[in-house]
Amino acid sequence: MVVRNGAVFEVTRNGQPAGEMAPTDYFTVTGLFEAVEQFAYSDGITVTYHPDFGFPVTIDADPSANTIDEEQRIVVARFTVEDG
Repeated sequence: MVVRNGAVFEVTRNGQPAGEMAPTDYFTVTGLFEAVEQFAYSDGITVTYHPDFGFPVTIDADPSANTIDEEQRIVVARFTVEDG
């Protein structure tokens, strides 16, 4: 995913256009912080942050400890800053 000026500009998977997917499948840096805020009242949440830039790189949330299969995991696998 390429984000420019805070908006999703391009989404690819394995070098090819990713096609239509739900907008919640992709997160901007702002969206990552919004996800942490959304899950803040979960029964369990673990967040790790990028050591240099300070944004969430993994979010593991369990909204309801007594419910099966509703856990959420968000992972930033690659992140680069491009000039331009």
